Amino acid sequence: QWTSTYSLLTAFIRYEYMKDYIDNGWNTPVDRPNVIVSTYSNYPKNENLVAALILQKNISWWNGTLQLLVNKPFFKCEYLGQTLHYNSVRLQLVTNHIFRLPHSWIVSPYFSYCNGGDRAAIHFEPYWNLSLNIKKLYIKDRLTVELFCDNFFHKNKYTETERLGRLYFHQTENYNQWGYRLTLSYSFNHKDSKSHGSNSVREAIDRL
Repeated sequence: QWTSTYSLLTAFIRYEYMKDYIDNGWNTPVDRPNVIVSTYSNYPKNENLVAALILQKNISWWNGTLQLLVNKPFFKCEYLGQTLHYNSVRLQLVTNHIFRLPHSWIVSPYFSYCNGGDRAAIHFEPYWNLSLNIKKLYIKDRLTVELFCDNFFHKNKYTETERLGRLYFHQTENYNQWGYRLTLSYSFNHKDSKSHGSNSVREAIDRL
């Protein structure tokens, strides 16, 4: 992995190689030519080329991060003796911000978008997520009232298509990854602390 940082921008490129990769494979029994058996197969390798750009800016009342991730797979799978290539580029865009507003209000919007891409023989349609976190501090920052709205447009779901020769599969996986949470917390042993975001770039790289 190669990583470089200049001013507000961090970039990295990573090559991933996995030997003896296990994924789905399809074959037809000799005595039953009209039957297709889906099972796990051992492939010689699976390769990915990952690149990312991370832009971060901190000022007194605002902390913002913009991340762009590109994943280029290099994978071949077998379908009834035929080699199929599933190598479309996966693109992810993530941005999150922290706004420190007057009267002890803190507002943190989060947005992510993915164009889908491929995983083996499965193609994912685009999906996205918008979340919002709102905090209000009271009693010299000891009491915190927090409202968190996760994926409130319900767009973080996975629509998949799979084409295998004359077969076509389509499904949507909706795990209901949305919700609202109201939290009240009080700190009896309050200590003043400030986060300057010095490790947020490193955390972003590790997460990607």
